[in-house]
Amino acid sequence: AAKGAVISLLSEAYKCRDKICLVEFHGNKAEILVPPTKSMALTKNRLESMPCGGGSPLAHALTLAMRTGLNAKKVKQDVGRVIIVLLTDG
Repeated sequence: AAKGAVISLLSEAYKCRDKICLVEFHGNKAEILVPPTKSMALTKNRLESMPCGGGSPLAHALTLAMRTGLNAKKVKQDVGRVIIVLLTDG
């Protein structure tokens, strides 16, 4: 269900030409699977390969997402608002 929700969000992001970033969190770590991009195909492919289940280091994932968004805003002038959407399978 969570992946289906993300795919719906990807469709909306594509229509608006928004940049998106995919942060995976499971086990004891969080990592950026897709840095800020407009490539919905790349993001969808990475999303489909993500495992579900297990523990979730939520604090680490939120910190990583926030830092990535703020860094993108600092480096690129064409970045508008940074929004974090959190979806979990548990």
